[in-house]
Amino acid sequence: MKKKIIYSDLDGTLFNLDSNNKSYFSNENISAINDWIRDGNLFGVATGRNISSVSPFFKDTKLKFNLPFVLSNGTLVYDYAHSKIIYQEILNKEALQEAIGYAFKNDVVLAIMSPYEHYIIVQDKEKSIIEVGFPYTKVYVDEIDYKNITKASFVVDPSQNEKVREEAKAFKSFDKIEVIPSGSSYVELVNKDTSKRSAIEIALKYANIKEYDLYTIGDHINDYEMVKNAYGFAPLNAHDEVKDAAKHVVCHHNDGALVEMIKIIRNKSI
Repeated sequence: MKKKIIYSDLDGTLFNLDSNNKSYFSNENISAINDWIRDGNLFGVATGRNISSVSPFFKDTKLKFNLPFVLSNGTLVYDYAHSKIIYQEILNKEALQEAIGYAFKNDVVLAIMSPYEHYIIVQDKEKSIIEVGFPYTKVYVDEIDYKNITKASFVVDPSQNEKVREEAKAFKSFDKIEVIPSGSSYVELVNKDTSKRSAIEIALKYANIKEYDLYTIGDHINDYEMVKNAYGFAPLNAHDEVKDAAKHVVCHHNDGALVEMIKIIRNKSI
């Protein structure tokens, strides 16, 4: 018998935002997902966040899950229950070096991520930088551990997002990477053919799940592949490209997008 599986993005999808823009799981989403699992189905998350960024939300939550996490936009697959990294991509060194050169030349903030850490590459550690939205450590180029970096992210003003994306496509190493907007302020670089969707396959293989119906939901371009190449859903607040790729557009993420998604799956018996 086929397993029914949901993989959900977090920010802008499963997370609600409170009045201070702090992320949390709503009781309605928790209840719907826990009922989904109680009925013998499977649930996991697929996010751009790394292990350290995602773990605090699951430490004391009542939200249940029974699949490995897909993290860092598909560059990392993590068995949270056993604190085990199942799969880790290493970002192409040539592409990362080219991104560093671009960032320094154009005065753009460049963040790099390992499974557990966020770093900002700088030329002067005393110089202040813009607010980036996550905790980080400043590093010089010669302090980078290239063998542990999964992805890089240009932190940009939303008005510059498209410009940076287009200029990154001119990198000599462009054939080795994917350039993915991950929210309006981030332009991320991951290895070629890496996505949340490809990492879901790795997670399901690890879990020894061979026959299944896969349902996915996400809001931004980094979710496009998993929404398009599954039975995909998008919240009302999603990027237009993601909504176009989805089979169903559900309510805004603050109004219980996962609740509505699960209702549709149940009612339509899809």
